[in-house]
Amino acid sequence: MALLYYVLHLPVIPAWLLLILAPGARATRAYVHSGVVPVMLGPVYAVFLFCGAVLGFSAEGAGMGSLEGVTALFSHPVGVLTGWAHFIVFDLFVGAWIARDAARLGMGHSASVPILILTLVFGPLGLVAHILRRVAGGHGWRIG
Repeated sequence: MALLYYVLHLPVIPAWLLLILAPGARATRAYVHSGVVPVMLGPVYAVFLFCGAVLGFSAEGAGMGSLEGVTALFSHPVGVLTGWAHFIVFDLFVGAWIARDAARLGMGHSASVPILILTLVFGPLGLVAHILRRVAGGHGWRIG
């Protein structure tokens, strides 16, 4: 199971490196700002989910209907890997959006790097930081 944890990162780490170090590169547009990583990891997520929900590779009482159920869900390695796959795909999606939004608003990439790193490590905090930067820069709350 520990090996699977590391394998999950193989498509994600290069994407973050491209996003941070080569934001305007053709490879970044083709790899990060496309559906490549979600399409690669989506089936992996589905397999983990299937193993936990259908094949019973989960802790007793695992589910998403209560705090106790979620706690049980994350007390089993398959539940943790399922959740982790979910987190890393969505954090990358949010980071890619932040980079595109910042570029569109002319915020400068060097100022975006700390926010991207914050998003990589602490997901929602990076998104909040970017939204606050938008507001402070006069770009408003609207992110759509």
